[in-house]
Amino acid sequence: MFDIEEINQALGLHIVHSHIAWTSPPPLPGRVTFLDGQEMLSGVAYLSTMEDAETIFSDHSITVYPGAALLVSGWHEPKVRFPEQLSVFGYSDRIGTLHNLLNDYLRRTVGEEPSRQFSRFWGEITANENLTNDEIRGMLQRLPGAEAPFAQVCSVEFDAAPTEKIPYTMVMRELLSVLPNSFGTVRNNEIIIMITYRERRFNYPYDLEKLAAILEHYNAYIGFGNGTRDLTALPMLYALIRHTIRLALKIQVGMETRIMTFERLGMYLVIDLAARGFKAFMGNDGLLYLAHPAIPFLTRYDEEKKNNLRLTLYFYLLSDKSIAETAKRLHMHRNTVMYKIKQVQELCGLDLENPHLCERLLFSCQLARYYEQMNLKRSAKALESN
Repeated sequence: MFDIEEINQALGLHIVHSHIAWTSPPPLPGRVTFLDGQEMLSGVAYLSTMEDAETIFSDHSITVYPGAALLVSGWHEPKVRFPEQLSVFGYSDRIGTLHNLLNDYLRRTVGEEPSRQFSRFWGEITANENLTNDEIRGMLQRLPGAEAPFAQVCSVEFDAAPTEKIPYTMVMRELLSVLPNSFGTVRNNEIIIMITYRERRFNYPYDLEKLAAILEHYNAYIGFGNGTRDLTALPMLYALIRHTIRLALKIQVGMETRIMTFERLGMYLVIDLAARGFKAFMGNDGLLYLAHPAIPFLTRYDEEKKNNLRLTLYFYLLSDKSIAETAKRLHMHRNTVMYKIKQVQELCGLDLENPHLCERLLFSCQLARYYEQMNLKRSAKALESN
């Protein structure tokens, strides 16, 4: 879409005047041309100096179609009246600079037409829950460059101030350039990306370093949903990964690389769904009663003694009981980790060689973290009573 503020931000242009005539943005301009006194077409950006624009508009009666844009270099108060239906943008930049930067911008529009097609595709499959897998696959096959039979939906969220201007389309193009056979659309301050591929996969074979650098630059986070060949499940998988990202941002977990997956965060999604079900079933939010009693005990102990036994236990279990890995994650000496784990075992009488107990303790640590972050005011009281 033609978002002049986004283009300005992406290119570092200095706009000093704007009059936008359209009520909704037209498609991104397919070309940039200099104003020459002919009719002005929708979807075309016309460049001119103020002096040339004044000359042309004083000498010609120009037909202007909705969606045409005039970009004026060296802006000052015009001596002519521009047509009301013309969107006019004034810049302090030189006309040669405008021309070169805008042409470069248009050359970098990765997959713009496929993305518009994907936007329609996504709108159709999310609006009509009665579509069959074959019908959706037929629609998918019309997307240029789409692979088959698998698809994966990603959600991109931004951790920005409400007043911060985000160049959504520019971010989307950069992300698509890193994700092969992908399509994107911008909806409600969020980027939705679908990746298509031929063979089942259980990992993320992308340039994750480059992806993380893009996300870091724009203060964004991406969530990778599970891939599927059942295309009717795509809206559901999108809803789950979108909720997972927002949950992770709220409880402050999994934010280190800005790349979020169900492998890393799926258990917190399960806990969140369990919390909702628990409240509906029991009529209260006593979710912590599902935790092993050692975890509330260690939480109280840590608060009283200014210790971090629960956190040490969590990373110890998460690291498959590796002392070295736990020490690395917590920036502790190996001997300190061993001492703290021994303290946990002595205080709680835990047999950490029992795999079922370890599984429950790990889950309980995650449950306590979820509860504390979601309900900070009441978590201490709940832990005391548990």
